[in-house]
Amino acid sequence: MNVFVAGGAGYIGHELVTRLAADKRISRVVVFDNLSRRNYSLFIDKRIASSKLEFINGNILHAKHLFNALYGVDVVIHLAGVVENSRSLENPCIFEQVNHWGTAELAHLATSCDVKKFIYLSSDTVYGHSDHPVNNLATPNPYSLYGISKLKGEKPVQLISEKVQTWILRCSAIYGYSPGARFESAINKMLFEAYFLGRMQVKGNLHQKRSFIHVKKVASILHNLLFDSNVRPFETYDVTDRDYSLHDIIEAVREINPNSGIQVMGENKLPLNRIILKDKRIQHLDTTNGCSLQDELMELIEHFSFTSSMMNQPETV
Repeated sequence: MNVFVAGGAGYIGHELVTRLAADKRISRVVVFDNLSRRNYSLFIDKRIASSKLEFINGNILHAKHLFNALYGVDVVIHLAGVVENSRSLENPCIFEQVNHWGTAELAHLATSCDVKKFIYLSSDTVYGHSDHPVNNLATPNPYSLYGISKLKGEKPVQLISEKVQTWILRCSAIYGYSPGARFESAINKMLFEAYFLGRMQVKGNLHQKRSFIHVKKVASILHNLLFDSNVRPFETYDVTDRDYSLHDIIEAVREINPNSGIQVMGENKLPLNRIILKDKRIQHLDTTNGCSLQDELMELIEHFSFTSSMMNQPETV
């Protein structure tokens, strides 16, 4: 099996490629990434030293790059996309360009290159906010440019289902250690701030609750999906694990680092909840060992190269 991973040098991609490279059932792994995040951890990780890996520095908006890269590929796993951060919000059109039209380009070319399977990692932001738990049967109601663009990206994937087996996975917020870890996500960000800035900066109501999933669990689900015949194609699935409020995360960090200060902005706003129900149809694909949030935070902390003196000086709030 030859596997193409769009966005393979990113946060999830790094963890997934590590698994794919170690799997003897997979002959070739094409990592396609434009390195826009300037994250080069994939290239210095000795765990994935393998002759089966091939890196292509390309953009999913460039049809020629994609067409050549897809030659001989059996499976496409599409992780590439623009996430919400200060840089992307300066150019809001980029969400539509990359997350929607880039996905449409990749999906279209996959049909031309005789790809057999196409897996698209969408986002639970397509559901918007709700006071009640939701699942894939709920009507999407995205409120952010990112969520709107990810929902639009699902459409071209659905349109190729007559020629290619497709799976759409709506993924909750990612956290946890990987060599390619991002620190914009809420849990990683709060842990980083506690240890290097001496305080956590929190925006929103402390009681608002969101669904999260560890990066290794996502990689496990994506990897195992390649060989599982029980998860039906042409359907949409929710990839989620645990629900935490901002208060839960703060308490988990403070249990490990009691000196952490906290700065809350917008505490009086109504809670904007997004709670996703676990999808029983794919839960068996997660073959990682379960552990507590504190243990998962400790794993990330253990990879910090040092800690700031701020962690021992509680901030006055």
